Amino acid sequence: LTLTLGELFGYTLTQMHYLRWVRKCTHKTTIEAEARAARAEQAHVSLSLQRGADSRLNHLVKSRCGASLQLTQLMRKQLRDANLGRNYHPEGQGTEEEGASRSEGALRRGRAQRCAANAGQSGRDHAMITRLMMEQDVLLESMAAQLEAAMDWVHRREVFVQLEADNYTSKLTRCNLHEQIQKVSPLGILERMRVCIEGDSVVMLDATILNMVLEEAMSNAFKYGQHKTPITVRVNMERGSAEDGAVTNRTSIDGEARAGGAPLSCHVEVRRPT
Repeated sequence: LTLTLGELFGYTLTQMHYLRWVRKCTHKTTIEAEARAARAEQAHVSLSLQRGADSRLNHLVKSRCGASLQLTQLMRKQLRDANLGRNYHPEGQGTEEEGASRSEGALRRGRAQRCAANAGQSGRDHAMITRLMMEQDVLLESMAAQLEAAMDWVHRREVFVQLEADNYTSKLTRCNLHEQIQKVSPLGILERMRVCIEGDSVVMLDATILNMVLEEAMSNAFKYGQHKTPITVRVNMERGSAEDGAVTNRTSIDGEARAGGAPLSCHVEVRRPT
């Protein structure tokens, strides 16, 4: 009996020790889970705050870029108006002392000489100012293009975030396909492009998505395509069935790849209901 009671008491102590260990592990696991949940919640709140701050910052950046762009365009207009409005009429005039001391013929010769000298100097000044204005206009045009690009990329970042979050809402805008294709094409590819548009070149579609896909395709065609080979861009609009009623913009880009490279081909579809 004593031996049995001793074994039972030992078993009881062992189970109590095991239960204390289980409770300790459970408590530790609960604390770790709560800590992970708190960190996840904090990260979610931080991400929400960052997105909100980014949205406000993007709005301000676009606003500042837009204001700077307007000022740049105003400066270009003023330079062009000043350049077109310059009108020089140099004249040579003699003084009364000169008229009293010189004969009429000498006075006329002096006037002619001064008129020619003034005309030459005025002509050189006018040419220099005109050249300076043209150079400034080129610089301002480049600045305006950079500002437009900055505004466009800020807008694209917002679109990227919305696409990743799967909450992007398509917006239809009036779009000139010729202009959009040229806009997204690198400078070195424009002279190699053959653009074939079937039907109207001005259509209603989501230009943002079309530009993003076309620009990536054009960049790849320029980077991996055979040097100086033509790149063909074909665009057409297709209407769906009477039941469907959708309009699909189909754009394909084809070019010759470099030796050993994969064929260069891209097919873009932008579909919208009517």
